[in-house]
Amino acid sequence: MNASSAFFNLGQSRSIREASRLHPHVTIMLIADDTHVLGHPEEVIVAIKSIRTLYSRIGLTQLRYLPSTAGLEVGGTPVGHYDFVTESANKCVDKICYLH
Repeated sequence: MNASSAFFNLGQSRSIREASRLHPHVTIMLIADDTHVLGHPEEVIVAIKSIRTLYSRIGLTQLRYLPSTAGLEVGGTPVGHYDFVTESANKCVDKICYLH
């Protein structure tokens, strides 16, 4: 982790605790310097806007937004929309089948 990520981590915890209190119907997860907000799209959007405001008060910015129809891999495990997870699993199975 570089210095900017460490600084981000130090600053984000207070903001995330406040955002969690303000938005109890979403789940906010922190993975390294990434902030993940899970829930119904309309509630997620409002929570993300709050997080951006809270971060801006301490000089931090949230740069990326992942649409609800997409996903990402966390530790090699697909996380996100059902279609993304299914496609990732199918690709993994295809690789395994072609190796044998």
